[in-house]
Amino acid sequence: MKLALGALVLIVAVVAVGVQMGHHEPIDLVAVARSEDGVALAERFVETAPGVRLHVVEAGPPDGPLVLLLHGFPEMWWTWHAHVASLAHAGFRVLAPDLRGFDASDKPGPVEAYRSEALRADVVALIESAGERDALVAAHDFGAIVAWDLALHEPERLRRMVVFNVGHPLAWIPPEERGEEQVNWFRVFFQIPVLPELVGPFGDWWLMAKNLRDSSRPGTFDEPVMSYYKQAWARPGAFGAMIDWYRAAYRYRDEIDPDAKVDVPTRIVFGMKDVFNDPGSGPRSLAHCTRCEFVPFEGAGHWLLNEEPEATARLILEHFTAP
Repeated sequence: MKLALGALVLIVAVVAVGVQMGHHEPIDLVAVARSEDGVALAERFVETAPGVRLHVVEAGPPDGPLVLLLHGFPEMWWTWHAHVASLAHAGFRVLAPDLRGFDASDKPGPVEAYRSEALRADVVALIESAGERDALVAAHDFGAIVAWDLALHEPERLRRMVVFNVGHPLAWIPPEERGEEQVNWFRVFFQIPVLPELVGPFGDWWLMAKNLRDSSRPGTFDEPVMSYYKQAWARPGAFGAMIDWYRAAYRYRDEIDPDAKVDVPTRIVFGMKDVFNDPGSGPRSLAHCTRCEFVPFEGAGHWLLNEEPEATARLILEHFTAP
């Protein structure tokens, strides 16, 4: 008992030091994107639910076709900065939000605040805030999960969608059933109360940064890009809220009609070296759609948007401008 207590005290002490190492000077990412991408950007806050405001970066002509870009974990709007510029230059009105809990957006609690119904309602509210009834949507990781959910429950809100590195929910097969080693240990770790929030900032976000770099092409998350992500994680309450997405996903699973098919024209794109999500779920998704296509990227992984920004931007533009 004494040994366990001593170990706990030591962990807390070490983590406390780590927390102090996880703070950074503020960086104006909107200004960085304006400079790098040569596009006019504006930012505002949209109230999507009582007491919940989402930070949104937008670009493009106000009368252009509406596009929403939904990021994943552990990302933020900046993940899409190259795509925002490409779409805006092509005449689209682009909204790139920080999803609830992430970066500059509000971070409601408790875990129930991150149930699929609330996340879906955020997207609908963003569409309506632009004066539209529906939108073109491109989404990655958790954002793609929200997009699939919207396509299943409120398809009238979507004109077309491009989903990156996430298949249809009925196409997902657990790794143990596929005969593969479970590499996503963090999904289990994130279910533990409090401890992940304490461990995350340790060593200036060492574990989070290592996870991104080890699972991407060399140079993808070098400085200064990594400092942009660290800043988003270090915002008060952000890391815990981000983890609550995982907690809610495990605690509040949606029942899906096994015969339900997505009728929204959809392009499913996978980096075939993805070590977090099964690339095989991409082609399997075609059985659950009526108008879907699968596009593989052989040389990229889970962080496809960061590894192939120009190519993925072209894929989005092609799909959104197709007859």
